[in-house]
Formats: sequence, C-alpha cells, structure tokens
Amino acid sequence: MSQTFKPDSQKQNELSNNQSSGQLKRSLSVLDVVMITVSGVTPSSSIFVIAPFAIQSAGSGAFLSFVLGAILATAFAFCYAELGAAHPHEGGEYIIIQRLFGRLAGMQMYLFMMCIVIFIPAVLATGAATYLNSALATHFNSATVALVIVLLSYGLGILNIKTNAVLTGMFLGLELLLLGLIVWLGFSQIHQPLSVLITP
Repeated sequence: MSQTFKPDSQKQNELSNNQSSGQLKRSLSVLDVVMITVSGVTPSSSIFVIAPFAIQSAGSGAFLSFVLGAILATAFAFCYAELGAAHPHEGGEYIIIQRLFGRLAGMQMYLFMMCIVIFIPAVLATGAATYLNSALATHFNSATVALVIVLLSYGLGILNIKTNAVLTGMFLGLELLLLGLIVWLGFSQIHQPLSVLITP
C-alpha cells in the first residue's frame, strides 16, 4: 500500500474536520499546558521528598547534581519542543516514538509511561504523609494518606481538561508562594558560607 504525500495545509484541514466531528478539540492555551506540565512532578515534592534523601546520601554535593539535572532537563525540554512541533498529535511520547520507530517501540513506550503514571504519584504521596503528620501533630498511616492523595489526584485528572488546568495552576501558584516563603526564611538566617553548596 503506497502513501500519498499531503501538504501541510491539507493536513490542517483534515485536523479541523476531525475536531468538528466530535473528536478531541484543542482547548488548552500555552499557559494551561505549562501549568499541567510543571505540576507533573510538583516543585514542592522535589524540594521536600526528593532533595532530603539526595542530601542525606551525597551531602552538599547534591547541589551540583541538581545543577547538572537542570541542564539536562533544559536539553530534554528543547527536544520535546522540537518533537511536539513536528508531531502535533494527541498521545505524547508514545505517539512520537511510534511514528519514528514503529508500532512495537510505541507500545513499549506506552507501557513505560503507564508504569510511571502508576508508581511516581504513589511514591510522592507517601512522602507527603510525613509532612502532614509533622504539620498537624497527627499519626496518620503513610499508606492511607498516600492512597487518599492518589485517589484525589486521579479524581482531579478525570475532570474536563480545561478545568483540570485551572485547578492545577491554582495549586501550583500556592506551591510556588510557599516555596518562596521557605527560601526567604532559609536565606534570611544563613549559618554557613554559600561555598558549601559547591564543596561536597
């Protein structure tokens, strides 16, 4: 079976026709997409759940690994931007992989993403129990708290995608305000030289 080349204008017309026939519609703005993406692994979980374990294991040298991680994340972001522009279709990574490397590779990527979606939220939610117990002076079971958080998160996830983006953006804004407060409190009472960050 031969494939015929279709110009970009024809592809855009077909996309518009598909949208008008009851399929997925483009309803998210750039800001909506950024809010959902940044909240995928929330900034506070990185600070409160991931960073303490890294610092306990590697000491102040963990700061250098965070800097390297930021550089790598920026490179990945540019790659995703290029691939997303070249393949503007619903489905994310596994659609891109399928188009570039075939159906089997796409299915493997899909299964990999499913594993991430299942396990990462559970790990981060388990870490949240420790902070809730400290803040509220309670003794909640970590597994129970994690289950409640995951269920609430998936409950938000099945809402209308535009509503989801707005709610996610509100929580993200609150997170960033609290993180800003913590940064201010931390740096207003410095007891060690800043050189400790680059001296493992």
